Amino acid sequence: MLRLPVVTQAVACAARAAGCGLRGYTGPAPSVRTRREPVQTHYYTNVLTEAVESLPPIVGSETDATRALEAVRALGEARAPVTGRTLAQLLRLCFKVGEGESAKAVFAAYGKVDGVEATADEVGTAVLDADLRVKARFAANASHYTLMVVGLARLGDLDGATAVFDAMKRSAKSVPVQVYGSLIAGHARAGAFEEAHGLLGEVLESGAEPNAVIYTALIDGYGKRGQLDAARELFDAMEGTGVAPTEVTYTAMINNTAAAGEWDEAWALVDAMGSRGLPVGYATYSALMHRAYDQGRTTELQRAVATIHEFGIRVPASGAKFFDRVVAELRSAEGQTF
Repeated sequence: MLRLPVVTQAVACAARAAGCGLRGYTGPAPSVRTRREPVQTHYYTNVLTEAVESLPPIVGSETDATRALEAVRALGEARAPVTGRTLAQLLRLCFKVGEGESAKAVFAAYGKVDGVEATADEVGTAVLDADLRVKARFAANASHYTLMVVGLARLGDLDGATAVFDAMKRSAKSVPVQVYGSLIAGHARAGAFEEAHGLLGEVLESGAEPNAVIYTALIDGYGKRGQLDAARELFDAMEGTGVAPTEVTYTAMINNTAAAGEWDEAWALVDAMGSRGLPVGYATYSALMHRAYDQGRTTELQRAVATIHEFGIRVPASGAKFFDRVVAELRSAEGQTF
């Protein structure tokens, strides 16, 4: 159960230190206060920002939001008005604790957005109970809409992301390609390719340039759904649109062709990636090793491990456990050294 905060003198002191550069403040350098941002809002938003940034990066992990909520309550009790920077941190707080519904409720209430409905969860309820002051002319801007669409799409709430996307268009705000990309990626992961292609059509009609992220999301979505021919067709078509495949695009294709057992094609893509001057790093070889390990393909494992050692490719800490296990099993089975 989340312990709801009590505003303390320490919070106020930290806030003042953040805003005024007093001794004893050990947090990150405070942002520069704009002429439009009230002093008290600046103080408490700095504390809120530091608290949100200190939360674990894994969404929905065991997270203690007490410190962040102390800053929110302090902001409410000071009756300092919400600014764009404050609202962005409130939304990030909700997403950091995995509360998409709370993000929608806070966005609708403090951003003055119609057409987005939700019932707040625990952290969101605490934020709304703070009863923050919102000036009559304040409203969510394009960056807040973008943050919402991206965050909800990553949580898999495509209906919520679409509702915010529609509200963004109704507000006559320009929709960045990043927003389209997040929605397209979400639909592709869900196998909703008709909706994904419909959004791609909107991008093209708007005169915007689809980027590699959008194409990669579709290619990877097709591949993971076993539609490798569709993934190949889109991958080949990228060149004709003037969008060059990136190392992430190649790695997605390599991963999915290897998963389908098309190993000659997968290694040919690795060669093509290098020929284009793209870095072939551990992420690419890790994808190959995972697929080979799943399929019991010793030859492919040996090739990937030998290449990593030959070119001195750094194995990151996050991949070290799997890589060491593969090397140990290969040595045990074949008596080889790498």
